[in-house]
Amino acid sequence: MKVHFHPQKIAAALAIGLTVTGLSTTAALPATAQEASVNASRGSSDATAYTYFKMPYSSDIYRFDGSTAVKLTWDSFVAAGFPRYSTAPTTYVKYAWSSTLYAVTKWSSNSATWTWHRLSHAEWQAAGSPSASNIGWVAGSIIYKYGTSDQLLLRAPDKGVHVLTFSQWAATGYRNYSNYSNQGYSRLSWDSNIAYMTDLKAGKGYVITAAQWSEAGEPWPQFVKRFPGDVFYKNYGSNTVYYQGPTASRAITFNEWVAAGSPTPEVRGAPAPGSGLPIAGTASTTPAYAYDEVQRTLELVNRDRVANGLKPYRLNAQISLVAQDWSNHMASNPTAPASTRMVHRTDADLISKLPGNWITGGENIAYNSNPTADKLHTQFMNSPGHRANVLSAKFTDIGLGYTVDANGYGWITQNFAQY
Repeated sequence: MKVHFHPQKIAAALAIGLTVTGLSTTAALPATAQEASVNASRGSSDATAYTYFKMPYSSDIYRFDGSTAVKLTWDSFVAAGFPRYSTAPTTYVKYAWSSTLYAVTKWSSNSATWTWHRLSHAEWQAAGSPSASNIGWVAGSIIYKYGTSDQLLLRAPDKGVHVLTFSQWAATGYRNYSNYSNQGYSRLSWDSNIAYMTDLKAGKGYVITAAQWSEAGEPWPQFVKRFPGDVFYKNYGSNTVYYQGPTASRAITFNEWVAAGSPTPEVRGAPAPGSGLPIAGTASTTPAYAYDEVQRTLELVNRDRVANGLKPYRLNAQISLVAQDWSNHMASNPTAPASTRMVHRTDADLISKLPGNWITGGENIAYNSNPTADKLHTQFMNSPGHRANVLSAKFTDIGLGYTVDANGYGWITQNFAQY
């Protein structure tokens, strides 16, 4: 019986043959064209020592010589005399955390000869909808870590990324990983944005979306107070502090400034000395250095504590918010005499405002027409009751609030707590 082959259909049916040492990326052959051609001449003998196999999920035919598997072209299949073939020894596997299925054809005990292929849904059905076993390693995967975390991440051939547990890394055979020590994911402790840092040492990076972070495997971001090269600044005559960095460029709150470490902001737009314009801090203008004075107050307080054999206070951002609120309250009515405005909050109010499981608490308040941290600190240290709070061996945390009212008076609140 003669069998006729349509040359165009045959050409479409068989792709270029290649040596298989990794994942197969060639599209599957159309089943109708190749199966008709192959089965019609299955009776022909093979004059070579090769073994021939057909993939169970496609119409591809492979030749195996004991060490290397090669996918056949139509011409090479004809030249071999239409050899008989068996179903390739293929198993189906997947990562436990992924739904992607892979076919692995184990030509021999040498894993270097195996053929790996990511299955489409149609190929899975063609293979008989087999169940898949969980496996620790799929060829073509890579493992890596960033300089911002100890986590190991695995990127699979389907581009999915997974954070490995130690047992999952063990299941890979403790494979080596790439260490991207100067890259990673970071976040300011006082801001919600996450950045992918392309250069950690230089502070270079960009904000990523929630979807991008999810695609990256949701790696732990490193929490930092600041980035190298970022800037805190305020405009001349204003108390508003601005931040510029890889994750944000905006005005920040007092609480955020404290959480960033209370950095001294640079002043922009100040008139040059000798210009005839008022300089911040002189009697002709309302001083605008709340942030500077809070930082200076902390320096003075902790300087005296260390000099007296005590541990420095921790600047507590939440307590500072409580203190700032009270300074603002005392400065809020500049038409009233300052002496009548300087009052402590009630014990009940202070107890309700201090955050967390504190043990003991305290408060210092003061005002001065010379609104500098040094002047106000001197007032406290010259008063036995205030000095006792500054040099208390019980308190561990301090919160600082500082406000200058419309009359140029500086109002300071120091709240203390033991944790």
